[in-house]
Amino acid sequence: MTDIARYETLEVRVEDRIGYVLLNRPAKRNALSTALLRELAAVARWFDSVSEVRAVVISGAGDHFSAGADLEAFSGPAAAKELVMTCRPFDAAEARSR
Repeated sequence: MTDIARYETLEVRVEDRIGYVLLNRPAKRNALSTALLRELAAVARWFDSVSEVRAVVISGAGDHFSAGADLEAFSGPAAAKELVMTCRPFDAAEARSR
């Protein structure tokens, strides 16, 4: 199995053919920033390439799974475009799963 990359906002591990992803921004209630979404897309691509992993469990550090979008990260004139570009890998993954 290929080594798992290190991430700034995620903790990732594999045990017994199950992938575990921990959203690790507890001070922000694991709000989805552009950095977190990019890393989540990268780890999703990695899991997609590893045939040994049969399922992936996503959880959140601290008391919350996720507060949703980090509104501070998506403020400003370019925010909508950035959000769309950041979410495209998730749309592609959803299409593959059908």
